[in-house]
Amino acid sequence: MAEVLITLGIIGVVAALTLPALINDKQNKELEAKYKKVYSVMQQALLKMSYDEGQEITKENYNSPTKFLNIYRKYFIQYIPCTKGRCDGYSVAESGQNLPKIYKTFNGKASIDSSYFDDTNTVIADGIEIMTNGDYITYGINLTVDINGHKTKPNKWGYDLFTFQMVKGKLVPMGGDGTVYYNQNLTPDLYCNKNNSSSRNGLTCAAKALSDTNYFKNLPK
Repeated sequence: MAEVLITLGIIGVVAALTLPALINDKQNKELEAKYKKVYSVMQQALLKMSYDEGQEITKENYNSPTKFLNIYRKYFIQYIPCTKGRCDGYSVAESGQNLPKIYKTFNGKASIDSSYFDDTNTVIADGIEIMTNGDYITYGINLTVDINGHKTKPNKWGYDLFTFQMVKGKLVPMGGDGTVYYNQNLTPDLYCNKNNSSSRNGLTCAAKALSDTNYFKNLPK
């Protein structure tokens, strides 16, 4: 009997040590699959919009969030129209909680700099939220997507929240070639770093998440 109890105790300890890791690994794989799927869908919608509009999607042709997003959202099978504050003025959630406080940086140590998505948003299928900045002329068209909606955690940049920039008519992950955070001094690692305390930490994780095959396996715990 004692041997059985010892064996069961060992099994329990092993399970306690391995189960959280297995659950975390499963969740990270789900985030990876969802991120890649959402990025593909957004890119295809953009290309279809460009074709139908007969012009490249640039900040010069679409110089405001309302002008761009009101057209872009219609290329998704399902979307929630801008009514009852669901799009413009989105920054206060239905619960009354301010969205910048909901979202955290890559390492979870601070609320994020929401200036890249504080103006207009749209909600598409599966609760996916596409948000944008306001000053297209100065900063270009930037889209930030919450791949599982703000009601579902972890609500962290680089986990389920990713930012992209329109570059020559294509949607490029922030930190990728051609974006404002791609040069010798601003590599994707600067704002996708578990040790960075900046409110922008996580902004360039979109590029790393696509280029690094081990990215989701190595997300900070």
